[in-house]
Amino acid sequence: LLKEDEVVKTGYTEEQLKILLKKPDTKKCTFADYRNWVIVNFLLSTGVRRNTLVNIIIDDLDFENDLIKLSTVKNRKQQLIPMGKALKDILTEYLTFRDGNKDDILFCSASGTKLTPEGLNKAIREYNYKRGVEDTGLHKFRRTFATMAVKNGIDVFKLQKLLSHKSIKTTQKYVSLTIDDLQDDYEKYNPLDNFIKNNNKNHITMKK
Repeated sequence: LLKEDEVVKTGYTEEQLKILLKKPDTKKCTFADYRNWVIVNFLLSTGVRRNTLVNIIIDDLDFENDLIKLSTVKNRKQQLIPMGKALKDILTEYLTFRDGNKDDILFCSASGTKLTPEGLNKAIREYNYKRGVEDTGLHKFRRTFATMAVKNGIDVFKLQKLLSHKSIKTTQKYVSLTIDDLQDDYEKYNPLDNFIKNNNKNHITMKK
């Protein structure tokens, strides 16, 4: 059978992220709008799946050790991931509005009920549309996290662990780099350029 060409799936652009990450006015916006902004930040900072996100409870946040516990993951193995400083500040503020007990769902509806995966899809889709970003999708945040982490220098095996992938091949499919990304500082890691630079000794000059 002929193999079909694999379509390269991309994440959000930097311009789109600037729009999506712009903080709403907490004095004027609804709780849902503010919660959606926090969710977008959470997704970009962690790259978690939607089913994992909707099942996180307040007690899963370890602010003392800067860790987040993921209990509902695809491979059914409980996982701890780091909590970045920026996300820590955002979640600390969010909980002053969210309130709730330690066993309550972290990202709830305005009435305090648990969001379903489909409800989360709808909420973020409407959030994006409202801001003029029609190219939307929860999984795009996961791909964006992977691509940007690689561009920022993460080891691919660390990325595999963070994304909870069994195979490194799956992790590689999540990373979408443009030709500009590949050309950026190319000489720094190109084997030939580095070899010549490190072995630049005087050689015999050919006679004319």
